[in-house]
Amino acid sequence: MQVTVNVQENLPFVQADEKRITQIIFNLFSNAIKYTYEGGRVTVRAFLNQANLLQFEVEDNGVGMSAADQEKLFRPFSRALNPLSEQAGGTGLGLMITKSLIELHGGEIWVESEPGKGSIFRFVLPLEQPESEKPTDATEGETGE
Repeated sequence: MQVTVNVQENLPFVQADEKRITQIIFNLFSNAIKYTYEGGRVTVRAFLNQANLLQFEVEDNGVGMSAADQEKLFRPFSRALNPLSEQAGGTGLGLMITKSLIELHGGEIWVESEPGKGSIFRFVLPLEQPESEKPTDATEGETGE
């Protein structure tokens, strides 16, 4: 398996839960590995896009998926049917959780895929969380007294 990582230099810091962002990237990367045949390739990219959002991409040249499978991909217990499904295992919850975590960070995820040609999972995150998600001065340090 050939793995390539392309990260734009001098990316700005993102206000986010580091543990959850790591979980998101790990899930997308491990799915790409699981659904790519031996000798295939996976590329991970991170860059600041034209909308000033941090964009991540995980691309593989694996089994890919149909448009019908893509429509239900982020639903609970949904798994695309392909030649590597049984070998890959899983519950069908990983992408639903991934999508939820991205949305909780004010981001968005989408996929482009074609059977037999592979998939590209892309997600974007704002550099700062929306104001409604930030703690206010009134709630910081409250002791309940």
